[in-house]
Amino acid sequence: MVKNIKITRNSVLSGALEAHLAECERKGLLQRSTQEERSRSRQEAIAEFASGEDIWLFAYGSLLWNPTIYFKEMRNGQLRGYHRRFCLETVLGRGTPENPGLMLALDHGGSCHGIAYRIDRAVAEHELKIVWDREMISTAYVARVLPLVTDKGPLKAITFTINRNSKQYAGKMAEEKVAAVIARSGGPMGDCSEYLFQTIEKMAELKIQDKHLSLLASLVKTELSKII
Repeated sequence: MVKNIKITRNSVLSGALEAHLAECERKGLLQRSTQEERSRSRQEAIAEFASGEDIWLFAYGSLLWNPTIYFKEMRNGQLRGYHRRFCLETVLGRGTPENPGLMLALDHGGSCHGIAYRIDRAVAEHELKIVWDREMISTAYVARVLPLVTDKGPLKAITFTINRNSKQYAGKMAEEKVAAVIARSGGPMGDCSEYLFQTIEKMAELKIQDKHLSLLASLVKTELSKII
């Protein structure tokens, strides 16, 4: 298996990420979605927008600090009815089969502040394929087009919510347990703690507040101090 791989625009477009995922699948760590399945869900999402209308994409996790796409505009926005939570178990990105990690997803309830990217309709298919080939690689996420409240008025955007029927759904865990997992997990794409801290750092830069993540970061730092 590839020991280290980063999600970049080039690693997606070159097929390096897909090759890594294929190797993970051969080892029984993943059941990949097919390109046909990805294309179908992508086209269904795009069809929610009027012909010729630019496409909006809502970012709440790694897409904040590593979008890997070209966009024309970004806006701070709030999604109601979902909140960001470390509820997606991973054994091939920032975790291993022996020591699974956790990544962010949108789960039901509450609200979430993030960033909406406006993608030129002329290149939307190409740019969104990049997003689908990094996010919609299994059944863990469900792509949805949902309304956002932004600083420049309401809009609708594509985003990725957790599939509660997926075996990767970790459910609601105690914060102390989540912190312990994050502090001790890592894999070919890096450590879970790095993922958390990069997200927190970018949110601070964008003036996005999330008390839950701030508390979690504090707990993770405590856990890391125990390891050291």
